[in-house]
Amino acid sequence: MERGATSWSGLHYDGQTAHRERVTIEVTAAGLHITREDGTSLRWPFDELRRVPSLHRAERLRLERGDQLPGSLVATEDGLLEAIRAVAPESARRLGKRVAFDAQAQATVARIGLGVATVAAIYFWGLPALATLVADRVPVSWEENLGRGVVARAVPPAERCTDPRQQAAVETILQRLVTAIPESPYRFTVIVADNPAINAFAAPGGYLVVNRGLLRATKTPEELAGVLAHEAQHVLLHHSLRAMAREVPLRIAIAAMFGGDAFGDLAGRFAGTLAATRYQRGDEMQADQRGLALLQAARVDPRGMVDFFATLAAEGRDAPRLATYLSSHPQTGDRIAALEAMIADGTPAPAPLLPDYPWKEAGDSCFASLEGLRPPTPGPRRGPAGPPPS
Repeated sequence: MERGATSWSGLHYDGQTAHRERVTIEVTAAGLHITREDGTSLRWPFDELRRVPSLHRAERLRLERGDQLPGSLVATEDGLLEAIRAVAPESARRLGKRVAFDAQAQATVARIGLGVATVAAIYFWGLPALATLVADRVPVSWEENLGRGVVARAVPPAERCTDPRQQAAVETILQRLVTAIPESPYRFTVIVADNPAINAFAAPGGYLVVNRGLLRATKTPEELAGVLAHEAQHVLLHHSLRAMAREVPLRIAIAAMFGGDAFGDLAGRFAGTLAATRYQRGDEMQADQRGLALLQAARVDPRGMVDFFATLAAEGRDAPRLATYLSSHPQTGDRIAALEAMIADGTPAPAPLLPDYPWKEAGDSCFASLEGLRPPTPGPRRGPAGPPPS
């Protein structure tokens, strides 16, 4: 719009809502006369105005009025402060003193930048070393309690499959693997979750959770054995516990940086997920390699692990992602290549898993009648030389 000698285009925010309206600003001897688009007007006395930093370059001058939910007035053209100076020099001098405020704002930005740099340093260098130190010294009984709590929250009893025949088959596969683990301190437990997602995860203390959707995605018991061997290695190598030990301090640091408010909590959750993604990639490859070695020691065909990853890759999926922040997997193709190389080095003759079990029905149901079904008696779930339950 064309402006006269004492009128400027601007924007008005009432402070009560997010609504923004275009206004015309006129300078009078008593203050600013603001004309709104609907023809109504506002009067802002000079002595009630205060200047605040502009949010971007298009804002030539930003003024506020009021203490509780203050209104804002933004001039989008140059010259408004000079016009105020012409009619009210003292007010213009007060409004023109923005150096101290801007210095304070710059100091605030500097403190935030320092906080971000500190968190980044903790994230990239401090947390891995601290997590390893803590995880390797946590008593098994504490780890089991932690894992029990994680599983109780992630998969409450009402969301667990109770088909005894299916559970017995899964436990038989796990038992085959556990008996090949030397000196394991853990009592491994497998839970089938009534969830259609292709997913599995390992919680600290020996808790393995497999979704019904993952069971359906496997074509043979050996493929499920590959997943369980991988997840068991996360427990044995303290990967899950280290991930949690890394994340908790990072959440605390970010929450403190943002004052512990809702935004800080959200940022902490997001950063925790990033921490797991960043640090678990190497852990995944290690769990693959150790898991395949476990399959070989248990005389389970290790190609089951490779076949399962290949199936997911053919369907355009990545490997099953572990729940919440416990893991993030590398590219499936890289994992397959590494495993193929290990298998080529030589594998003992495998013994079939569950030859009489109709594996095509695995994962089809979660609940079944107990009549006529007798699950095999589970053996001890510790390694041969493991300590007694704590």
